[in-house]
Amino acid sequence: MAQADERVLTAEEEIPETPWSPALRMLTLGALVTIVAGAFEALAVATIMPRTVEDLGGLHYYGWAFSAYMLANIIGLTVAGSEADRDGPGRPYLAGILFFAGGLLISGLAPTMLVLILGRACRDSAAVCSTRRSTWSWAERIRSRPNRKCSR
Repeated sequence: MAQADERVLTAEEEIPETPWSPALRMLTLGALVTIVAGAFEALAVATIMPRTVEDLGGLHYYGWAFSAYMLANIIGLTVAGSEADRDGPGRPYLAGILFFAGGLLISGLAPTMLVLILGRACRDSAAVCSTRRSTWSWAERIRSRPNRKCSR
């Protein structure tokens, strides 16, 4: 039976930290889940929108269902970003949760296409707050490490 070559690392031979290192693994996973969830939401909306227009009417608002997403992203990113930079990510994250829940409620109970678009804009501005929060947390965690180098 061969004995494995066990080596003790000295302080000079630190293991390079990666996004999947134990100290950053949960934060990286949270950021990944946030981004993937947003992608799935966008795919679901694109898939169901023709049936939604059939049920609610308002074909002339069809493009706005997607444009509201981009407009909400721009506004949400600007507001949440400056707020997070000034006071930390807690307040924008809480606002994001509240707006997300409100947007889901508005969208789910929408009697018309215009109300659905309003709910979608509200929900999507919240998604930006959550994404901004996870990105900010990840960046702060990396910045606070004594060895800021991450291997690729």
